[in-house]
Amino acid sequence: AEAKAEESQDRLVRMTVADGNRLAEEGHPLSALPWFVEALQLELGDPARADHARLRISSALHQSPRLAHILFHGKWINCIAFSPDGTRGLTGASDYAGRICDANTGELVLQLARQRDQINSAQFSPDGKLVVTMDHSGVACLWDAVTGKLAGPYLRPQDYNARWIPSRDFKLTPTACFSPDGKLLATAWGSKSAVIWDPGTGRLLRA
Repeated sequence: AEAKAEESQDRLVRMTVADGNRLAEEGHPLSALPWFVEALQLELGDPARADHARLRISSALHQSPRLAHILFHGKWINCIAFSPDGTRGLTGASDYAGRICDANTGELVLQLARQRDQINSAQFSPDGKLVVTMDHSGVACLWDAVTGKLAGPYLRPQDYNARWIPSRDFKLTPTACFSPDGKLLATAWGSKSAVIWDPGTGRLLRA
């Protein structure tokens, strides 16, 4: 019975290590770590094999990305985006506002004004000069990414209807995005179709 138990544990260890190795070979060393840690727990009764397990963990840690910063914003962050040059981070959260932080230090750069509801979509324009945030009530705002001031009127389609907005239990969220050249802004939420705006003037172009 003891021999069968050892054989069963050896099989379990091999399977656990194999799963970890597969993930590591696929370029996911961080995902492999839980498997290697589990294998170590199974090998603690054998010092030599436990040392091999620790080497696998050390190798995976060495290949894993390093945590640079943790950004805190409201009770929870709903969306995040980087500026085109990668120097700033934009977050939209449950506190009805957007924030711009320094991506290298994590320090707050700009606190945007609160909107009507929590922010569910946020993005920089392709040239990094503007920011768009869209809240759960369907209102999109354009902001100057340098000063943090509003760069246009509140954007919401004329046929907006709150009854078309799904409950918060749904995984659908408001969407606002710039075209690749930054000349158009598309929003979709609480209306029958996506809406195209001119981000320079806030003028509705088509729906």
